Amino acid sequence: MIALVDHKVSYIITNVDWDFSLSSSPIPLLLQQRTRKVYIPHDLKAHTRVWIHSSNGECTPKMCYDFKRPCVILLGWWRCIGSKAIPPSKSCMVWKLIHNTIPSNDQWKRRGFTLPSRCDLCNEDEETSHHLFFHCKYASWLWAWVGSMFWFHDSIHCWEDVKKIFSKKASGQCRVLHYATVISVFNAIWQARNKVRFQNIGFIFSYSISCILDVVSIDGNNADESYLDMQDFMILKSFHISIRPPKAP
Repeated sequence: MIALVDHKVSYIITNVDWDFSLSSSPIPLLLQQRTRKVYIPHDLKAHTRVWIHSSNGECTPKMCYDFKRPCVILLGWWRCIGSKAIPPSKSCMVWKLIHNTIPSNDQWKRRGFTLPSRCDLCNEDEETSHHLFFHCKYASWLWAWVGSMFWFHDSIHCWEDVKKIFSKKASGQCRVLHYATVISVFNAIWQARNKVRFQNIGFIFSYSISCILDVVSIDGNNADESYLDMQDFMILKSFHISIRPPKAP
């Protein structure tokens, strides 16, 4: 066993070279050989802590925050959420969700709070943002309804699946309809969760659908004109949206 020496490395450095004779306790020969291979810079500075995750070794509060928070990169989503036809009161909630600032139970725990966590909508799993908005039974029902309305046959279980809906080829009113429906679903899930938790009011699936349809119909009717194909035409009619054909040349 090697006895620990309570002094700094600088104590065994003389004239920019290692001098193990200055150590108050003997240092094994093998350790001396390995240590001699370490380069000693000529411009010696005061001892300081170094943050290995930064380029210059400094550690700022912003670096600590960025290192601790989960990284969610969704390039180009601001164009979908910030559509002028969608009310800011709806898009702001999804913006918070994307940036992990919505106050779900997992976000409270990340901030140091200790609390029992259970999904208020299904009572089957711990409440996290991912579970609440994608894997909860209530969320699964809503996403299945969205898939049937848009003829989207894949299951929706994560952000990448939502991105597939946004990337579907559409124009004008139908493209805004994609954005507005997805944003309204997120808002409906969050609203149902808050009603169960704070008002003890059970959620009704048909009521959520009617609320989504009301919001989406307003957004779709405020959207720009469309160059329609038959599929877009049928989707708009299923949402009871008035068709706004392009002006004649």
